[in-house]
Amino acid sequence: MKNNILPALIIAVALLVAALAPRPGASDKIQETLKALEEVANTKDAEGKSQIERIAAGFSKSAAQGMKFGFGMDDP
Repeated sequence: MKNNILPALIIAVALLVAALAPRPGASDKIQETLKALEEVANTKDAEGKSQIERIAAGFSKSAAQGMKFGFGMDDP
């Protein structure tokens, strides 16, 4: 799961851009898509964390590991 966040974000952005492309009846489709994204973003897992919280935790963990490595405090 270490490297799955970035590809998932790229796919999500690509799907959002495709969904937002102007076409007849697009405003209804955009509203449906945004509502679905909001529901997914606010859905909590068994630990009570949302997907956004998990992504933020992954970024901060990666940043902390990078800083430890940069200062020579990497884990054995």
